[in-house]
Amino acid sequence: MTEPYPPPHHNGAVSSTRDLADLARAGYGILRQPSMNVDFEVHHTADRPGYMRDNIFVSHDCMQAGPAGTGAPPTIVEALASAANGVGLVIGTNASPGASGPQRMLNGKGAAPQLIVDETDRRVFRGNAPPNPTFLFESAATYEGVVSVEPAPRSIKFYESIAVRDLIREISRIAADVAGQPLLYLQTPAQLPAQSFVRQDVRTAEMAASRRSSSLAVRFAIALQRPSARIRFELTNVLRRYCTERKFGLWLADTRIGYRSGNWFQICPHADDLPRRERMERAASTDSRAVEACLPITFVGPARIGSTHTIVSFLCQFSSIGITSCSVITLDDLSFIHLQLSASGVRRSTLRHLNSLLAEGGSWHTNPAEALIRIHQILVPRSDEMPDHVRVSEVVRHAGDYQAMVGPILGCTVPDRGKRIAAWFCWQMEGSDQDLSKPLSELFRCFSRVGLGQDEQGAAGRNGGIANLEYLICRDIGNRVLRGRGKLSIPEADMMAIFGGSGTEVAATRLCVSLEDAWTTSLRQCGVRGVSELTVAWREWWLGHWASPI
Repeated sequence: MTEPYPPPHHNGAVSSTRDLADLARAGYGILRQPSMNVDFEVHHTADRPGYMRDNIFVSHDCMQAGPAGTGAPPTIVEALASAANGVGLVIGTNASPGASGPQRMLNGKGAAPQLIVDETDRRVFRGNAPPNPTFLFESAATYEGVVSVEPAPRSIKFYESIAVRDLIREISRIAADVAGQPLLYLQTPAQLPAQSFVRQDVRTAEMAASRRSSSLAVRFAIALQRPSARIRFELTNVLRRYCTERKFGLWLADTRIGYRSGNWFQICPHADDLPRRERMERAASTDSRAVEACLPITFVGPARIGSTHTIVSFLCQFSSIGITSCSVITLDDLSFIHLQLSASGVRRSTLRHLNSLLAEGGSWHTNPAEALIRIHQILVPRSDEMPDHVRVSEVVRHAGDYQAMVGPILGCTVPDRGKRIAAWFCWQMEGSDQDLSKPLSELFRCFSRVGLGQDEQGAAGRNGGIANLEYLICRDIGNRVLRGRGKLSIPEADMMAIFGGSGTEVAATRLCVSLEDAWTTSLRQCGVRGVSELTVAWREWWLGHWASPI
């Protein structure tokens, strides 16, 4: 059985109204989902434009068999998609009480995930797991921040993947140990904030014209069930010291009333240009070779505090394993922890051999400790590092009921040398079986019409540039209402060729206005009901009125 959300006091104090509300919510969730099972589907694939449109929302080529043990095609209600370093991730869940039964369970952990698609450049897993309905994945107050490791990387060096790994461990540690609160989400790479405060007066700031769509940075949010100035200062001091020592940039979200998500205060400036001597010393003391391959791995299990920190801390025992990208999210009270792992010395020429070794592990439905030990043995066979038995027991205690889905190992692409800018979008609408697919498929068509997407035959637009989906989150917020939010990256040169103007800002504004008008018209013509908050903007804080990201 899943661990309950820990009470704020253990000294026999009377439960607060918030605690009783959380208990009522858990009971309501159990009544709605008596089977205590959530179906999920996880895609690890080489990133390519149009993947979600062609394989998830339109053709459903890999989803005809339905959830494990059933014949009906699944309906994805809540979803996460992200793309980084040439690797794409798609996660979909469906809390379906009709697909219950003892045959769906495996030692109380849910059915072992099935590998339903196994190709050289993608793997698709399907399974189910028991959720934790007492997990608080929403909060009126959050502690949100962005930490930059490298603002504009031309390639990802191995020592940078180690820095990202250690940073994720620190962020998840302060969430679990300092705040004692859930980690709502964690994402890397991420777009850096446009705000850069100068002098001591925070009211005086300069605004960057247009940031790159993504940088080697980690964006995170921690729920604060009982927010206070003390806990915010404590969290900030820990992060500030960590970033100052490593010369990372740090921004914290603006929590003032009336300010939307995407407004930030800069706490630590990033050291963009290190001295030549320091760069030479760093290259000599660390592995500065570019990462050529990365291995996607996704852990899924009941959402609980500390699971991310436990898994990443266990991984930090291996000096030859880093993290190039990460996506941590809670969907339908299930925690999904997705990591892209890098290994020192792994080259593109060895991918076929490594994938054959990984294929011997099947779907890898083991606990995270066993999965990471086996991965380390495959990727770094000559290493003599042995895992600490204490850390193994910690993983078993905190995430022993988590399932692991691994592979395939894919080539790590170098970020585009041409600048790509972000186009943020959001929508809210009444829910039905097709409502998750309709807004996105129509948005993709609108991009194709302006020359920044693929045509019906899959060919690029007239200027060759294609908008790429970098992040998407869609949630069911109750009462059959779906809410979505995402970010697309657009080649700046192609956008300027189509929309022109006196500068990037003018062209980006023209693009977003035309897309928003076309998107609204298209959905109206399709008869989609209850559409609101539909926005396309190249500044995040210009999105709909809801203040916090989902």
